Amino acid sequence: MQNLSSPLSETTRIEVNVSEFARGEVAVKLRHDNTLLVHALHLDQFAVDNFFRKELVKTFPIPPGADIDKIRSIIRSNGILAIDIPMLRDNDALRRSHEELLKTIDQPKTPHKNDYDRSASHADVTEYNNQLIRQGPITVPKRAGSLMDMDCCRYSSPFNIADFIQSKFHP
Repeated sequence: MQNLSSPLSETTRIEVNVSEFARGEVAVKLRHDNTLLVHALHLDQFAVDNFFRKELVKTFPIPPGADIDKIRSIIRSNGILAIDIPMLRDNDALRRSHEELLKTIDQPKTPHKNDYDRSASHADVTEYNNQLIRQGPITVPKRAGSLMDMDCCRYSSPFNIADFIQSKFHP
């Protein structure tokens, strides 16, 4: 990442070599966490089960005081992706930009379903595991599928066709 910021220049430039990718295979995205994502993906499929995949993923932090509405990117003829990030000029705009950046940093991250809760103590985990043990065996419902899979029958209750016909079951 080049910083072209000087007293005369108010632009940060990021350069990435994407010469191995076509122009349509390269994307630059502004993410909510104040980073730029450069993603390039090339796929060659030779057959159903034979393909070649080439991928480039890079993230860059946006500097405080950047004018995100005026970020520009271009791929030069030599295959270099140049991203220019202009900086805000007046002090008020710079302060507002910095405050918004701090707000996004200070906001609590919303948990994803795959995130591990590190705040749980060992006692909590042990208690949870004991609850699982006390529940007894889990019955797996009978699968609709192959009749050859007879192993699933021991996990389901026996099926009585006479009871089923007399029931008021309506699909």
